[in-house]
Amino acid sequence: MATLSHRGAPSADPREATAALVMMVVLAVYVAWRIAGALPSPPDLGTAAPAPIPDGNAFVFVEAATIDGLVVDVATVYSGDAARTAALADGAIETHEMPANGVYIRNPDHTSVTIAVADDATFTVLSQEHDGSLSERQLTFEELAESLSGDGPDIFGMQPDRLPATVFVKNGIVTGLVQHYLP
Repeated sequence: MATLSHRGAPSADPREATAALVMMVVLAVYVAWRIAGALPSPPDLGTAAPAPIPDGNAFVFVEAATIDGLVVDVATVYSGDAARTAALADGAIETHEMPANGVYIRNPDHTSVTIAVADDATFTVLSQEHDGSLSERQLTFEELAESLSGDGPDIFGMQPDRLPATVFVKNGIVTGLVQHYLP
């Protein structure tokens, strides 16, 4: 009995026919499993993972400064009428209420991400002077890390383990940070 070889030409060797049949069955089972979702999709090696924070600026709570970068929780700040609208939509206030100080922060997931920091990034925070006034102060990355861990310069208005700030991001890397004062 003649069979087909792997090149499509007739072959008298039944082992080649058996091997071809086994390969076809394996392929058919694989395709069926893929269609049914039983096998995971192969990774897409052609696309890079998205940056934790897109280029531009973003409001964040800075939680730590590590060797890998800033650990932040991204949130959205609203003020004025937009704050009231967002707070109402989230059920944070009743229809007769206003957000405290006219500001509402939406942060539904409290998810932290780590984002790299440029070597020449700037870090501007608030410091309270001896006369009670506030002034801006530039910190190094190391000083910021120490402050966030409780061992560095005092930062006025820092919440426990959370510094409200705007980060400036370029090419997926933090180039600057400016603290937000939240009354």
